[in-house]
Amino acid sequence: MTSVELKFFSLEQSKIMKIKASKDIDQYVAELLSNFAYQIDEVEHRISIEPLQKNTSELREKLEHFVDRHKDRAPQINQLTSFVRNLKDGEYFYIFPNVQLETIQIAELGNRLHALNQGLDLEIIQDDFSSIFGDLLSNYDMLAFNGESRVNIGVTDKSKAKCRFCGKSSPNVSFRKKAHAISEALGNKGIVCNEECDTCNAKFGAGIETDLIAFLSMHRAFFGIKGKGSGAPKLKGRNFSIKKAETGEVHFSVIGEDDGLPEQVEAHTNEKVALQNIYRAMCKYVLSVIPEESLASFKTCVSWINQENSNKRLPAIRMKIVKELYSEFPGLSIYIRKNSDTELPHVVGEFRFASIVIVFIVPCSDKDNHCFVNDHDFDKFWRISHFSKHKSHSKWVTMKLDSDEKKVLSFNVKFEQRV
Repeated sequence: MTSVELKFFSLEQSKIMKIKASKDIDQYVAELLSNFAYQIDEVEHRISIEPLQKNTSELREKLEHFVDRHKDRAPQINQLTSFVRNLKDGEYFYIFPNVQLETIQIAELGNRLHALNQGLDLEIIQDDFSSIFGDLLSNYDMLAFNGESRVNIGVTDKSKAKCRFCGKSSPNVSFRKKAHAISEALGNKGIVCNEECDTCNAKFGAGIETDLIAFLSMHRAFFGIKGKGSGAPKLKGRNFSIKKAETGEVHFSVIGEDDGLPEQVEAHTNEKVALQNIYRAMCKYVLSVIPEESLASFKTCVSWINQENSNKRLPAIRMKIVKELYSEFPGLSIYIRKNSDTELPHVVGEFRFASIVIVFIVPCSDKDNHCFVNDHDFDKFWRISHFSKHKSHSKWVTMKLDSDEKKVLSFNVKFEQRV
C-alpha cells in the first residue's frame, strides 16, 4: 500500500491525516480503521469501513488506546483524539480513506449530518439546499476559510517554498515570518500562507493591504475588532472619532457639534487610499489560498497585484451589510469554475468582514474570455449563485474600484434616534 490520506469531518470541524508509506503500513492502517464501524463481506472475504460514524464513549476509549500505542512513531495521529473530543456524545461524523470529494458532495454530506444530528427531515433540507446552492455548485467548486480556524497553505518545508507573488525561492528570499493570508489587522488569527516570502509580505503589509484596512476601519472601530494588539481599535479622523468601549458602548464624537449628533455627517479620515489597491488586496487574499493548479492561470493578475501595471477594466464589486452574518473573524469563500463555460468568470471571491459581504471577480485569468466589466457579464454568475436567492432586508450596492489615484477616505454616516 502507498501513503494513505484519511479525511474526518463533522458539521463543525474537519481533519486530514496523512500516513506515510512504510513496510508495515497495511497492518497499521488496518488496526486504525478497525476501531471504527465496519462491514464484513463474507463472500469476498473483505472488510470495508463505514463512512458514517457515531461518536460514543467506546469509540473514544479505543482511539485513545490506539494513539497511546502509536503516537511516538506517528505524531499526526494525535489529531484523532482532538477531533473526537470536540464532538458531542452521540454526534455523527464521516471518515473517508483515500477518497477525493467534490464540493457538492461535501455539502450534501453536511446536510445529511445536520439532519441526523438534529433529527430533521433530510429530504426537506436537501430540497432547500438544492434550490439555493444547486446551480452554483454544479458549475463551481467552493473553498471556505475562516480567520478563527488554523490552516497553513502551501508546503510545510520552507526551504522548498516558492513565493506565489514574486516567484522566488530560498536562498534568494527568506520565509521566516508568518505571512497571514488575510491581514492580521482584520482579525485573522489562523490562515497563514507558507508561500509568501518575507519581502512580499512586508511590501503588501505596508502597501495595498493598508488601503483595504483603511476602507474597513469604520467597521473595525465600531465593532471593536482586534488585530495584532490586544486593545480595541479606535479611529480618529479630521472631524470625528469613534471607539467601542469594553462595556460594548460605541462612542462617536463629531468635532464642532456641541449640541449632539447631526442626522448625517461626512466623516473625513486622515488616510489616502487608492480604490484599485482595495481590489488588489482582496484578490491577493484569494491567490494566497487558492490551489496551486488554479494559481497558474493568474500570472497577469499577480503582476497587477504587485502594482506593476494599472487596470482600468476591472469588474465592479457587489457589497452589502448583513447584520445576521456578523463575525469578529474575517471569512473568505472562493468559487472556482469547474467547466469550460467562459460566460462565467473563472474565479469569484466572497470576502466577509464584521457584517460586510463583498463579492468580486478575480480578474485577468487565462481561462476567462471576458473582462466582465459590464453588469450583464456578471449577471449570469449572479443568477446561478446563492446571492440572488437569499432574501434579505438590505440591498446589494455596486461599486467600481478602478481608480489608482490616492484620495482622502471619507464615510457618509447617518444617525437615527430609536425609542
